[in-house]
Amino acid sequence: MTVFDDFDDLFGGSADPTDDIECNTDTYHRRVVILLIDVSGSMRFAEKGTRPIDELNRSMRAWLPEIRKQGEGPLRAVEFAVVTFGGDGVRAVTCDPHRPEEELAQDGGAFVAAADLAIGDLTASGTTPMVEALEFALRLGDRRVQYLADSHGLQTGQVRLILFSDGEPNDELPVDAWRSVADLIRTRRQQRRLVFLAFGAPGADEEMLRAVATEQGYVPLSDLDFTELLDLVLVATSAEDPYTAVWEQAHWESAEPQPEGRT
Repeated sequence: MTVFDDFDDLFGGSADPTDDIECNTDTYHRRVVILLIDVSGSMRFAEKGTRPIDELNRSMRAWLPEIRKQGEGPLRAVEFAVVTFGGDGVRAVTCDPHRPEEELAQDGGAFVAAADLAIGDLTASGTTPMVEALEFALRLGDRRVQYLADSHGLQTGQVRLILFSDGEPNDELPVDAWRSVADLIRTRRQQRRLVFLAFGAPGADEEMLRAVATEQGYVPLSDLDFTELLDLVLVATSAEDPYTAVWEQAHWESAEPQPEGRT
């Protein structure tokens, strides 16, 4: 038996076990957030004289101090793992890249308190192993939740997995391999183990991302504005109802598709 078997009992059947938790109070609960960032070769191609990877790094450097500041207050109970996927494969960049995968969910592994989050500049190259990255992130989230329960007696809410991509999966797998990972994501959502949001930049495989994240969880970006993207990531991290909060922050017109469950 795993901690997931008792989720309904632990959290009283809440749609999101963290919804009743105030992150700015002393609590033994923890919120687990995984950022999954596409750093494939397309991020090196200059648009309007600027390479997207350079803009991402610039925006990230400006964003991290705010995350660390909030980590001393409202995000005190939040921990992050940042995972990239591209020419160097799938890598957790918030820890020693040589650490074995089975140790990444342990303390001192891939997860870092919001107050301590630091990421060096990212580089872009190669292909887009998105399916492998999603499978890796799902394993990582499951293991962290189980580790916190077993080692520290800590309850967590749903893992929040936040994906950014500007392309389409081209793993060395069958072309429809993403359907299997979509099933894994769907199952975790139904079991209230996962909140999944996917942000797609222009050029992303929208059909695939909508199918994996659903209309509720897929947010298309009108351009590669990484300041806007990171603001939305912060909303997805901090809000009690991340789906609704992200859509409201994105300022969609009423004519746009609405997330599931909204009126």
